[in-house]
This record gives sequence, structure tokens and C-alpha cells, in this order.
Amino acid sequence: MTSGFGPKETKIVTTEKKPRREVLEEYLLTLGFQSGHWDWLHKRNLTSLVKTYRFARILETFDQLYLLDLGNFLEDEEKLAKEYQKALGHLEKIDLIEKLKGISDKIKSLEKQKNLSPEEQKR
Repeated sequence: MTSGFGPKETKIVTTEKKPRREVLEEYLLTLGFQSGHWDWLHKRNLTSLVKTYRFARILETFDQLYLLDLGNFLEDEEKLAKEYQKALGHLEKIDLIEKLKGISDKIKSLEKQKNLSPEEQKR
């Protein structure tokens, strides 16, 4: 009889058949990202083992982001939180502007079609 305590077996659930290499690469990256052990993801032995293109791109991007200088933000949690909110606000603004431009372009396109004769609309 076993109790509900103690180590539990971790199972990887996949819906599609993937090569074992890809499953293991995904699992290692998941362990590193979700645990917050960023140093694991930066190690040369891991980066040289990851061959699946999409995961290799993740590691390449991670290296770029990991090495980006943030000045003293990491030392001051309050400054870091403010800077994060500020950058998030800027990104939300850019996203909204892009969405409005898309809507505006769609309106212009529809107005142009409205002004065309039925024969011109068929072309």
C-alpha cells in the first residue's frame, strides 16, 4: 500500500507522434523555463545538443535576451516592475495602433469597392 506522499512520476503527454529527440529537447527546455533555472538553458552542452529547429531558435533567442544588459533594474524589484509595466504599455499602444490601421485599411478598401461599378467590382 502506498501513500499519496513522496516523489511523483512526471509524465510527458503528447497527442502527436514526435521523434524521441524532439520530445527530450522539449522536456529539457520546459524544465529550464518553468523552474526558473535559466542557467541550465545557457549551458553549452545543452545548446549543442538541441537540434530541432524550433527549439534551437528558442535557445538562440534566449541567449540574446539573457545577455541583454538591463542596467540596475534587476537589483531593484520596484524599478523592474515599473519598467515592465512601462514597456508593456508601449507595446499595447503599438498593438492598438496596428489594429486601428488594419481597420482603417479595410474601411478604405470597402469604400473603394462601393464606388466601383458592378462590372469593375467583378475584376
